[in-house]
This record gives sequence, C-alpha cells and structure tokens, in this order.
Amino acid sequence: WAGDANGDGRTVFNGQNNDIDTIFTAIDQAPGNIFGLSSFILRGYNNVDINLNGDTIFTGEDVDTLFNIVDGHPRNIFGFPTYVIVEQLP
Repeated sequence: WAGDANGDGRTVFNGQNNDIDTIFTAIDQAPGNIFGLSSFILRGYNNVDINLNGDTIFTGEDVDTLFNIVDGHPRNIFGFPTYVIVEQLP
C-alpha cells in the first residue's frame, strides 16, 4: 500500500508514528522553505510524495491521499482514521 512516508512498514494516518508527521517535517525542513511555511511545495519524487505527482504538499494533496488510502482500505470497514495498514509481501 502507498503512504508509508517514514519507511517503517506501516501506513498510518492518525496516531503514534503516523506518516503525516514525516510529510510535515520534510516540508518544514526543506532547504527552500526559509520561512517554514506548511503550504510550501517540495518538488521532486521522494518518499513523502504520497501521490507520486512530483510535488509534496502538506496542506492538501499528499495528506488527503494518505487519508483516502487508510479510509478506503478493504479491512478498515468502519473507516477509522487510526487504522494501521501493515506492509506485507505477496
């Protein structure tokens, strides 16, 4: 499943060790983000670019995509934002 921004083998939207914090940190500490704006767009393909469009955006696309991945997981039948998707190999 996509969305494992911190590389821990789990996709987590809300809760401890979530992937949103990793996205925020990447944006906040990006070399070009001299004012620390959460609306800064980090260009290029990297681990925190959840939707793989070449732009990491904290206030929108990538965080929304992460939510939709967790919310739409077939085993998350109640749509809990705290549901954790654990990585598995086929």
